[in-house]
Amino acid sequence: MSEPVVSVVIPVHNSADTLVEQLDAVARAQRSAPPSEILIIDNRSTDNSRQLAHAWRRRNSDGISGSDIRIICADERASEPYARNVGLAFARGRYVAYCDADDRVTDSWLRVLCELLDEGVYATGPVDMTAMNPAWIANVRGSQVTGKSMLLNKVPYAHGCNMGFDRDTLIELGGFDERYTAGCDLDIAIRMWESGHELQYSQDAGIAYRLRPSLLATYKQGLFYGRYRIPILARLTTLGCTAANGTFTRLLWLIRRAPEAAFQRATRARWVWVSAQLVGERLGTADDQIIDLRNRSSGDLYNPDVSQFGFEAPQ
Repeated sequence: MSEPVVSVVIPVHNSADTLVEQLDAVARAQRSAPPSEILIIDNRSTDNSRQLAHAWRRRNSDGISGSDIRIICADERASEPYARNVGLAFARGRYVAYCDADDRVTDSWLRVLCELLDEGVYATGPVDMTAMNPAWIANVRGSQVTGKSMLLNKVPYAHGCNMGFDRDTLIELGGFDERYTAGCDLDIAIRMWESGHELQYSQDAGIAYRLRPSLLATYKQGLFYGRYRIPILARLTTLGCTAANGTFTRLLWLIRRAPEAAFQRATRARWVWVSAQLVGERLGTADDQIIDLRNRSSGDLYNPDVSQFGFEAPQ
């Protein structure tokens, strides 16, 4: 079996309902891509995700030409950046492509990411919110997440569900900051930007994104994300990025749209997301971990001991 050019890393936590659909999509994407491997990083799943992964591996290990499929247990702690770092530690490819277990990559995704990484060290494509979600929730986060995404109109970033990296460059930057339980994709984007690395982008490196299926799940995710907006915005401010405080604007939007939200499901979903973000931001201002992240200076970047991950490719 030839050495992989690209390692596809898929963090998994209780993804039994969606994992096989994503794995099938990755397998289709491999057909037109350079030699690749799939690393399924099981991060403390308590459902049958791991069993499904092993069953899928048995069915497909002979059917994907030139591909190695490995299932790696990452049980030390429950954390998406930790799972991504474990994948980086075991990756043998020159490039590393990250996707999530509950989404669906397009057939051209892996090939085009590799082409982009032939030209640079950091790559992404669009996030389609319509293909896998009912219309009432598809616009819950607004249209800004479906194309080229920017932090404060200055720092381009790849969403964590669709990221490609030159492996050595990602290692040199210290991997993913595991203190960012949410937002580690934004943190690494800032570090890429600080280091002068341009984000490569192509419409043909897209994925279909699966939103949370209920208002309660949407609220919980918005709450979670809102907490980590605090240190991300603080980081950007220290780097000279400025933006008007949007709290009042969002509060005014919530007040004006409250009657409509009571009767229209799509508006209600958006209302829940915006309110959750605001509450999360408020909670983040009193969270010791968030305060620690917020107060660090731009010159005090997290630099984990990469030896703990054994970043050298296994023989």
